[in-house]
Order: sequence, then structure tokens, then C-alpha cells
Amino acid sequence: ANAGGGGAIRSENSTLTLSNLLFSENVADGGGGIDLRFGSLATVEGTTFSGNTVTYNGGGIHAMDASTLGLSAVAFNDNESTTGDGGGVFANNADVVVGDRSSFTGNSDALNGGGIAVREGTLALSETRLSGNVSGNDGGAIAVESNSIASVSDAQLLGNVSNDDGGGIYLSQSSRLTMSDSIIQENIA
Repeated sequence: ANAGGGGAIRSENSTLTLSNLLFSENVADGGGGIDLRFGSLATVEGTTFSGNTVTYNGGGIHAMDASTLGLSAVAFNDNESTTGDGGGVFANNADVVVGDRSSFTGNSDALNGGGIAVREGTLALSETRLSGNVSGNDGGAIAVESNSIASVSDAQLLGNVSNDDGGGIYLSQSSRLTMSDSIIQENIA
């Protein structure tokens, strides 16, 4: 049985700069590819997270404890959280910036945010495509929860599925969303 976070990398109060990597078929309790904790800062570009699996949160990446995550031209494909949130990325009390032709495709989770889940944090997402992600509960593509703030621009949310509410996006508990110049099409709840 796995007892830790970060199937490939775990960072505590540290700085990561990663480019042109493949994180594939890693397994952990949380953060199949990367687990960021205790104020870590990660900048990731030109990288693919594919087929990573976690028991709890963040199939591709898990970020918490005031950590900051920047993603540029990053692809999340077929990552899974078997009992938790965030098939691709899960952020709890963390800040996430996603852009520059990033994509989330075919990620899944048991609870909220098939592609991305943010709780008590911020999400700034632009120039990103989220398609075919599946959430066992709410937010097929994106879940924004617990006083989180999200901004989405120039995004495509296509064919995502939620087994409960918000096939594309789910917001709860005083969270805020600003969205512009985007396409939300053929999502199912």
C-alpha cells in the first residue's frame, strides 16, 4: 500500500523549475506526479502528465499549504483520483496559474473537479482546453470551492461530464468566477 504523496516528486518549502518532462503511470496517495507542500513554488512548462493515479487528491499534481503552481503548455491526459478530488490538478489553500496552450483531457475523479479542483485558493486559467474529463460528483472540468477565486479566459470546455452538478464548471461556498472569451459546449451533468 502507498503511504505518501508525490509519486514522482514531493516538494516541501522548496522551489521547482521543470520543463519538457513526462510524468507517466506514477502512483501515490496524493499528487501522482507532483505533491507541493508548505509554501513550495513550482513552475512547469512543456510537460505531460499521463496515466498517473492517486487514492485521494490530485491525479497529476496536488498543491497545498500556501504553495504556488504555474503551468505553461502542460498536458494532463488520463490521470485519475480514485476516491478524491481533482483528476488532473487539486489545489487546497494554493494558487494555480494555467496557460499557454495547456490541456486537460480524459482525467477523472470520484468527487469534484475531473480536470481541476481548487479549494480555498485561486485559479487563473487562460488559453487552455478541457475536454472529456469526468467527475464522480460535481464539476466535470473544473470545481471551484470554499471561498476560492477563479478567472477563466480564452478557454474551451468541451464534452466534460459530471455525475451530479456542473458538467463544465461547479462553484460552491462563496467562491467567485470571472469568465470571458471562452467556449462551453456539450458538457453533461
